[in-house]
Amino acid sequence: MPISDKSRKLLWARAGGRCALCQHALVMPGSGGDQSSIVGDECHIVSKAAGGPRHDPFLPGDPDDYGNLLLLCRTDHKLADDQTGTYTVEKLKQLKAQHEASVDGALASRFDRTAAQPPAQGFDNFRTTIWFTPDQPECTFEAFQQRMINDRRLDVYGRVATGFKSNPTGRYAAWVQAFLPVSANLLRELAAEVGVQVLDVGHERLPGVYQASP
Repeated sequence: MPISDKSRKLLWARAGGRCALCQHALVMPGSGGDQSSIVGDECHIVSKAAGGPRHDPFLPGDPDDYGNLLLLCRTDHKLADDQTGTYTVEKLKQLKAQHEASVDGALASRFDRTAAQPPAQGFDNFRTTIWFTPDQPECTFEAFQQRMINDRRLDVYGRVATGFKSNPTGRYAAWVQAFLPVSANLLRELAAEVGVQVLDVGHERLPGVYQASP
C-alpha cells in the first residue's frame, strides 16, 4: 500500500518539517518567482523491499504506517540506508522519538512563554542574525526591515527589537532580538518576499541582557 495521507500528515507535523538527524528544515522558500522546494524524504525504517535496508520479512502490520516512517533530509536518508550497522531499527526509532519530543517541547515552551507576562530584567534572550549576499539594492533592505517590524508571525517569539549591522559600504546583516530563537526558515521566507538574498542565518544566546520597560 502507498503511504496514506494520515500517515504523511502525522510524519511531517510531528517532525516539525525537519530532519530527525540533522534538524535542518525540509521545506525551502521559493525566490525569484519559483515555488518552494521540498528537500526531505519520507523514509521507511524497515524497508519494504527484499534486500533493502533493515528489511524484515516478518515485520508485523503495514510497512507504510506512520510507525515505520522517518522524516529525513536526502543526505541523511542516504547515510542511514548505507550505514545500517550504525542506523539500526532501534537506533532510528530512538532518534525519531527524541526528535518529535524535542519539537513538541519547543512548541509548548514557545506558546507558554509568549502567553506569559514579559520576563523580569536580566532574562536570557536570543539574537537571530540574517547575513546578506553582497551588492544588493538598499531599497530591498528597507523593505525587509518594514517586513520584520510589521509581520505578526514574528510576535510568537517574544520579539523585543530588530536592527541592521552596517559598515562603511552599507548594510550586510539584520538581526532580531527575541525571547526565543526566531525561525530561520521564516526569516528566509520574509526576505524572499521582498527580494533580499540571504547568505546565512544564525542564533546567539544573550545571557541576562534583556532590559524590562520602565
